[in-house]
Amino acid sequence: MREIMVYSSPFFILEINFSRFSSSILNQAKSGKYDVIIIGSRGQESPKSEYFGSIANGVLHDSSVSVLLVK
Repeated sequence: MREIMVYSSPFFILEINFSRFSSSILNQAKSGKYDVIIIGSRGQESPKSEYFGSIANGVLHDSSVSVLLVK
């Protein structure tokens, strides 16, 4: 499976990153001109990250662009 899939149209570019690490997602966001990161969360990790998964939590707190978290 490819790590990154890209779909584009005249209105948007959708890039799907299959990486598991928040640093990879954040690096990709910094290298491109993105307005928002959309990330899903299952929240099945430790009680500390009860509401968000650890990757989503890392992206949410360290991102320089807006984050839309889908639960």
